[in-house]
Amino acid sequence: MDNDFVSMAEVLNNTIRGNLFKTNYHGNTETANYLAHHFSPSLLLLAPFMYLSEYRLGYGYGMLFFNLLSIVTFSKLIWIKGFCGKSYEYILIFFVLNLYVYRLFQAYHFESLFLAFVLILMLSIEKRNKALFLIVYIITLLLKEDTSIYLALLGLYYVFTRRTKIGLILFLVSIVYFFYIVPHLMSIPEQSAKINWLADWKHLGDSYITIAKNVFLSPLDITHAFISKKDTLWELCLGFSFLFLFYPPIFIILLPIFSLHFLSERMWYNTFYNYYVYPILPFLVYASIYSLEKLKTNFFIRNNFHLVILFLLCISTYRGSLDVLYPFKTFPIDQERVQNVRLAVNQIPKGASVSAQFDLSGFIKRYNPIYPIRMDVSKLKDYVLLDTKEGFYPYLTKEDIIDLEKQLTKGNSYLLIYKIKGIGLFKKLNNMKSEGNN
Repeated sequence: MDNDFVSMAEVLNNTIRGNLFKTNYHGNTETANYLAHHFSPSLLLLAPFMYLSEYRLGYGYGMLFFNLLSIVTFSKLIWIKGFCGKSYEYILIFFVLNLYVYRLFQAYHFESLFLAFVLILMLSIEKRNKALFLIVYIITLLLKEDTSIYLALLGLYYVFTRRTKIGLILFLVSIVYFFYIVPHLMSIPEQSAKINWLADWKHLGDSYITIAKNVFLSPLDITHAFISKKDTLWELCLGFSFLFLFYPPIFIILLPIFSLHFLSERMWYNTFYNYYVYPILPFLVYASIYSLEKLKTNFFIRNNFHLVILFLLCISTYRGSLDVLYPFKTFPIDQERVQNVRLAVNQIPKGASVSAQFDLSGFIKRYNPIYPIRMDVSKLKDYVLLDTKEGFYPYLTKEDIIDLEKQLTKGNSYLLIYKIKGIGLFKKLNNMKSEGNN
């Protein structure tokens, strides 16, 4: 289970408890608000799914729902472009099996909602459905602070493809929102979770305006960045069988995003690793479908279209075969360890807060607030759940976990109430005294 899965699920858990967007994994765990970290009010779309499980699987169910919505949107786009029968099926398979779609879906990050909603937004514009456009635009705008940048670029795309009115609306509203509204709204909640995301471009400046100016006024730096990332670009081209290259207007959107990512000092940004592909993915999908529509007008391709699609699928599959994590390998489950963890968790009363090792926190029931493990014993919660043998925590070593267990065992603030094969559950002593008095 990914650490972000647990932390995001807990943001939703806190929200349905009445603590709107409180985060236990960023900043001051007692007061931090996720909206100061990322301005993502549209996260609320995932909150109802939390009720589907007594654990935190509801977050995963919500992500699965919106991933399926993306596939339905692929299907709709393919259909309205005039593909049917076997052609429709082959094209849908092409996108469902795409490596980058797979990466985004498997990451279980809420950013994957961007794929579905941008494609629905583009569909609403094609169908001239104003009500759907307004609803989806607001949802997408509120999905994360940076989505407004990509929506502004989408607006430029529509301006240059002769849909001037809707393009200007998208561009101007998104720009005003990003530069003036978001900074104000992000300053309202408690600020301990705030991070200076601009630090990833600190070599270009310390403000959005300065960074943007230096990007556009540094063509040589941009050219060098593109050349240095030629392997990443080649892999993207292979992943989509070069299809998006046949639709040049899409580069109005792609080139600025490529530039920002390639000039970033964060490795995950400039390689579009894992879920970081979300800013470009809907546009790559849309351009590829549009290119297929154009290619079908060729007499030879039209008469051999099924073979052409199968050939393109082979190229895309070849790209996937080069990735060691495609598909993700499943590992055997240690059923004995799972059972031991569940026995420990069953001893935690409803409502008690738990400091849990990252790979154990998914077993803790939803009605127990969970927090990350801290080496400072004074900051640990009512219960502490550790595994010194097989446990994993991304920010602590195994030696740290063992040392923490020794501190808890030798100290006088916690009592070990369950221990088996490295798994230990500690209970805060002052809680025991208060329960005894009651």
